[in-house]
Amino acid sequence: MEPDNTSVASITRAQQNYLLIGNDFSDASIAIQFYGISIGHIAAESTSARAGGFHLMGKEYFGVQPSWYCQFLDNTITEGNGMTGPWNNVPPVESHISAWGRETLRGKVIVEMTWPMARCAVIRGNRLQNNAHLELRGTLSDAVVENNTVENADLGLRVEEKVKWAVIRANRFVNVRKPYEGPHPSE
Repeated sequence: MEPDNTSVASITRAQQNYLLIGNDFSDASIAIQFYGISIGHIAAESTSARAGGFHLMGKEYFGVQPSWYCQFLDNTITEGNGMTGPWNNVPPVESHISAWGRETLRGKVIVEMTWPMARCAVIRGNRLQNNAHLELRGTLSDAVVENNTVENADLGLRVEEKVKWAVIRANRFVNVRKPYEGPHPSE
């Protein structure tokens, strides 16, 4: 298909096909984060303790910088609270495994994106042992959240209304006060 007057193009540096496998993170604001043209990354078999967890974020950051085809596979969050939360929150909030298509802030106004800033995220086989949750946010489409276990937490999985075409299935919640928050799940 040829570009027309509705087409959007972004020319920036690409970060492609990073493999972060078998790492151990503790006492940090975030264990692993993908953003700024993160394409085809995999974070697998890593551990986060008292660090914010794992997330990907597509956003407008000196130009359109989406996050596509990234996966979080078989990671573990052993201790979900730390000195700060996943976004350097004070006071700290729970850790997470999250995929987010972020809206843009221009001045003090949030500008909605008309296309997904994050696509094709996979969150599979992870184990969140305490004070951590799963999350799908913003202008995200085509996500899969399956076969994860969330234990000992206030929230299991949050899905925002803006998220499109998410498959959520076979997740397990143990001692979780509110297993699911959001529109009706597909499981």
